[in-house]
Amino acid sequence: MTSQFAFTFGEDGSITPPDGVSATSDPTSKTMQISLRQNRDENSVALNLNVDQLTQLIWYLGSLRSKMVSEFEIIQQPPNTELNNLAFNPSWYTAKDPKGPNHYISFQHPSFGPIGAVLFSPMAARLVSLLSGQLEASLDSLLKSTGEE
Repeated sequence: MTSQFAFTFGEDGSITPPDGVSATSDPTSKTMQISLRQNRDENSVALNLNVDQLTQLIWYLGSLRSKMVSEFEIIQQPPNTELNNLAFNPSWYTAKDPKGPNHYISFQHPSFGPIGAVLFSPMAARLVSLLSGQLEASLDSLLKSTGEE
């Protein structure tokens, strides 16, 4: 039996839950009750989770998704220009791999918790170059708009 979830993104970046999914918060216990129902005629399953438990569930679901992509040979499309659920000015951390030429970068996403990546040196150099180019273009544009060329 399969169930199809369809998420809708609002203009403000909010997500409308799919049919069969609901959530209510309990500020007293600092938990969120998440209810899932596959079909209208079935009972729902409810989970009461604190923020750490929800983060662990998100990571577990992410590992399941990764496993599905690998096992079912799903071709992943490159990221597109439609950016949803952006983290504005998140706290972040970067470090050099002490055992090799790789670079670590991680940031705190408000929806997904801590997210990180290991970048090989060529990718890190490309990222620095792209961000430097964007920053330079932004500064040029700002100076032109203020008449301080």
